[in-house]
Amino acid sequence: MSNQKISNGEEFNEAASNDMTESYKDGANAFRKFVRRPERYKNEEHVLRIKLEGKFGGWRLREDVYQAFLGTGVKDFLFINDVNVLGRENNDVERDNWLVDCFAVGSVADWIDDQDVTQGDIIEGKFKFAYELVKNGANTRGVAEAHDSEIANLILLEGYKKLSSDDMQDEDDSKTTLEAENDFSELLNGLLQSIKNEREI
Repeated sequence: MSNQKISNGEEFNEAASNDMTESYKDGANAFRKFVRRPERYKNEEHVLRIKLEGKFGGWRLREDVYQAFLGTGVKDFLFINDVNVLGRENNDVERDNWLVDCFAVGSVADWIDDQDVTQGDIIEGKFKFAYELVKNGANTRGVAEAHDSEIANLILLEGYKKLSSDDMQDEDDSKTTLEAENDFSELLNGLLQSIKNEREI
């Protein structure tokens, strides 16, 4: 596969596209192994299809966090909270473990900006599985008592493309548990609203 990076919406690596069409589901299977055994599978690189469930972080991100993953000299990056890896049904990994955060550095962060990627969007690219010891890292996961803790994250190495609705047609058969929960929640809320409206009439 070519290592050419996409720096704007006009460029597209067809060879990379063919490869990721064949391999992003394999990447999702590899990610399942990673989140269950991060020490064993850290530093592997895989093609993934991810959905941005959370929002971007910013200047408030603690130095302890980004330095653990990127090093002390790297300050030009984007931080994305809660990305959801697509490509396989997730029915045996806890939701809080399946959702991880993601870094994009330098020109890769430029690609995110150039594509106008935002919350709810889906992108494909090559990612590194990262698992690092973070000073007071437990405090970033809602633990009351701060102590050093290892945290799993993704690092985007190459951006391939931002997906359209047409690209997502083949995802219908591989919804994650998170997406299924969201669909059920929307259905339940609709039913409850209908019942409420009937009672008010």
